[in-house]
Amino acid sequence: MVSSSWREEISDDWEAALERPDGRPWLAMATGTIAVLVVTIVALNLVPVEVAAHGAAALGAVTLVAALVWGVAWFLTLRDATTGWQIGVGAVIWGMALLTVAAAIAWSNIAVRLDIADARRLRVDANGDPYMPPGMHPGPIARTMFDFLHDMTSEQHKRRAEFQVMGMDRLHDAWMVSNTPGILKDCGRFARIEPEIAASDRRIEAAIQRVHVRLGEIVRDEALRAELVKGFDKGVDGNRDNMRRASALERHQLDLGGALCAFLASHRWKAQGNQFMFFSRGDLAGFDKRITDWNDAVKEQNELATEARRKMAETGIFDSIP
Repeated sequence: MVSSSWREEISDDWEAALERPDGRPWLAMATGTIAVLVVTIVALNLVPVEVAAHGAAALGAVTLVAALVWGVAWFLTLRDATTGWQIGVGAVIWGMALLTVAAAIAWSNIAVRLDIADARRLRVDANGDPYMPPGMHPGPIARTMFDFLHDMTSEQHKRRAEFQVMGMDRLHDAWMVSNTPGILKDCGRFARIEPEIAASDRRIEAAIQRVHVRLGEIVRDEALRAELVKGFDKGVDGNRDNMRRASALERHQLDLGGALCAFLASHRWKAQGNQFMFFSRGDLAGFDKRITDWNDAVKEQNELATEARRKMAETGIFDSIP
């Protein structure tokens, strides 16, 4: 027969077991999972690095975050749960952190590929100015390529504007020369502008190097970065010889412009339409030699421009629509 005291002990143990807190493991699991998810997402968006290129570091960081969240959950409630629940909740929290990083790495890789695809969608109009298709929201790679095209176009526009200020677009036309006061004065201005061509060439080289630097900052994956830089350099090198020749021709035109300006300023002539009419055969022969050299230089420049446009068309970023 069971004694009364023994029955009381069983009853006390049973009641104590019922009253003992269970640590609320389900609540700890749900709250901890949400907390580690939010903290991980916020951290990944604030850290200014490419997650895909620092996967090991990211996994280590979120493991630490998961451990801290689990520690807080253990201190608040989970310490009263069984060992199995404690381990299980920790595994779920850690698993959520790892899944979040894995998703971030996958999205980072996808985002880079989409950005590269957007860079190929850039267009250049008939004036050489770059533009983006409607609705395009460029990423850092596409923006880098757009800025490079804009820098190149700006240099071309600056050179053209400087040449127009000096009258290079009018010096071959008798009517324009005769109706442009001062165009045959200070013929030394053509030589003085040559250093600007060299400065422009240096700015173009700096723009090329700037693309290299920015791609190095944006794309952390070495293989992908090397692939992008190689493709960019291939496109640039294809036009580099043309750019050097165009600069040499511009310098040559400046020399020819100075000589033509000095010749017209020191010889008698009159305008017949857009033609220069001289009063001696010797003056006419001297002018013909200078204007032939001028026209040859202009012709070669136009050919180089056509070749540059053809190569641009081959890259898929040229659009002839103004």
